[in-house]
Amino acid sequence: MRNCVVCKTPTKKTCHGCTMTPYCSTSCQKKDWIVHIVTCDRPGREITTADRLAAMVLSGNTANKDATLCDYGFLNLSGHDGLAILFGIYREVFTVLDIKPKTLHRWRLEGTRYTNLLKAYEEAGTNVDPAHYAWLRQHPNLFDPPTKDSPAQVWDRDIHAKLWTHIVRMAKGPSRVEMMLEMDTWPPHKQLCWDFYVMIFGESKPTARHPEQSIKFGFCVDDKNHSVPWEGPIRSLYAELIQRCSFDDFCTAFNTSCLVDLMDKHGLKERRLAVPGAADFQRILSQSPYHIPCAWILKTLMHCPPGLQPSLLRPFGFSNCRDGKDGMKLVRFYTTLFDKLDVSISRVQQAAEQDRLHQLTNLPGFTPSAKEKRFLRHALRTENKVIYGSKLPPCYS
Repeated sequence: MRNCVVCKTPTKKTCHGCTMTPYCSTSCQKKDWIVHIVTCDRPGREITTADRLAAMVLSGNTANKDATLCDYGFLNLSGHDGLAILFGIYREVFTVLDIKPKTLHRWRLEGTRYTNLLKAYEEAGTNVDPAHYAWLRQHPNLFDPPTKDSPAQVWDRDIHAKLWTHIVRMAKGPSRVEMMLEMDTWPPHKQLCWDFYVMIFGESKPTARHPEQSIKFGFCVDDKNHSVPWEGPIRSLYAELIQRCSFDDFCTAFNTSCLVDLMDKHGLKERRLAVPGAADFQRILSQSPYHIPCAWILKTLMHCPPGLQPSLLRPFGFSNCRDGKDGMKLVRFYTTLFDKLDVSISRVQQAAEQDRLHQLTNLPGFTPSAKEKRFLRHALRTENKVIYGSKLPPCYS
């Protein structure tokens, strides 16, 4: 006698189809059918990729076929960042929203999957995770057919082989989803280092909405050419370093603020000292990655305005902007400070901490119009001392 796989009740009964999996009742078999159907020897109908998707997200078994991953957006994820969210969305689809695999399959064939999922989330209101709904709305191209140049295909072709088996030196064989789920168990600093390795080996760049790698690994100091700093000498330095050291050594050095020592240990001191902004580069890498002054994110985002996030830039007046036009006015002000007037990061940081950002409008060489002065007088009025105390929060804690 075995135990029912659903309720653990001892039973002699089994699945009506395969006669192998134990169930104590028809009710329990129905509850488990959405998962069991893909392994049953006699499912009674054709198994679709939607069936495999449901079984995957509800059972946690990630050993799946590429067709399923392709059909439901997983192969358009550029890394493990969105994996947990997409898994969470599909769990809600099959449980909270009670959408059946056959319905999802029909939507895919009709080409209406994305619009119907958005509609279902909208109608569910507070019954679903609002973060999942927001993420889904921000990824309209998630279900586009992946091409050979899509992020995930690049990963499978190049990054998987280079990093997983040779750099991280783990055993061969896991599927891409299994690999990504394993990485979800890593501490945050190790995940960030992995993402950084992917960018270096894949020759991609930090996105405007995710500039964390650019800041924590010091790329933000290279302001000689804002369009290609990721392709310059700092990237070349890191590419050489990660060939000479182990992934674990790199992660440890990053987390303990010892990347400079690691570079020097592996014979890269001369190249490190030759990178643009070498002094600031060393200063960033030698301090805790969790305590980098937030003025660096201000400077970084000035050169990628689409990535502006008012919550990150609140200490610098962006929460005072009424709309996007006001935000761009403030961008132009700070761009002038950094690019034309060569104002240091530390000076801007100190002015924000003392609620004296407005004093930066009086610098020699800065000649705003009367209208611009009125705008800046309002926008640069902050209450950082009241909100944060004597020190502003770091870029990324």
